Amino acid sequence: MKFRTLAAPVLGVALVLGTASAASAQVKGAPTAPTVNFFASPLPVVGTTLSNSTDAPSISLKDGWTMSSSHGIASAHVDFYNGSSSKQVWSYSGGADTITGKYQWSQQFGNFAELDGSATDELGNTGSNSTFISPGLSDSGGASYSPGWQTSKCNCYTDGQILYSAKAGATATYQFSGSRLVSFVSDTGPSRGEVALSINGGAFKDVKLSGGSSTVNRVVVWNSGFLNDNDSYTLTVKVVSGRVDVEGFITN
Repeated sequence: MKFRTLAAPVLGVALVLGTASAASAQVKGAPTAPTVNFFASPLPVVGTTLSNSTDAPSISLKDGWTMSSSHGIASAHVDFYNGSSSKQVWSYSGGADTITGKYQWSQQFGNFAELDGSATDELGNTGSNSTFISPGLSDSGGASYSPGWQTSKCNCYTDGQILYSAKAGATATYQFSGSRLVSFVSDTGPSRGEVALSINGGAFKDVKLSGGSSTVNRVVVWNSGFLNDNDSYTLTVKVVSGRVDVEGFITN
């Protein structure tokens, strides 16, 4: 009788534990789709120039992505769509848990484009994501200036004119909102100096504009870090030394 009395509870415990273990395994093994993440914002390529001095030039942009799955990525691809046509710009097949890629292209201000990414894991689960690209350009007139700036006119400048200063400490402030990134466009060359840039009163980042044997207009010289497009920002441009030209500002 003692044997029978003890056997029933032990059997009951074994049954409960077995049920809990099966439920736990089912949750742990639940299929999850691969993740596809693009840069927070496409990046204007620092060191490149705007294609011309009109108010709608083209710009060199780049973007990148990461795709991940604990089950291994069996295949993946990224398509570029420019509003009228699409093309595949990257593909992958293999089985790695994490893969990365990038793409660079030229896009005219005022137009939009889109990168669409998709990944399928070894179990057949598919995940996708996309990023919308519509850069905007504001010329030198979009900023406010402290004393010490002068106007220079030339067909070589964006919209025909710039503001420039060689007064150390002179500032230009550009206010914007709804953007994931801001870039500064200036001129570079042997007669140009050094500029410092700050977002919302943060630490200044120095950028040297001097170098080369001749002046180059409309150069993308600096990108901010990625921003929250729900917030408003003030970009401060400060002359450190030498001549600094304000050609414009790019937002996306």
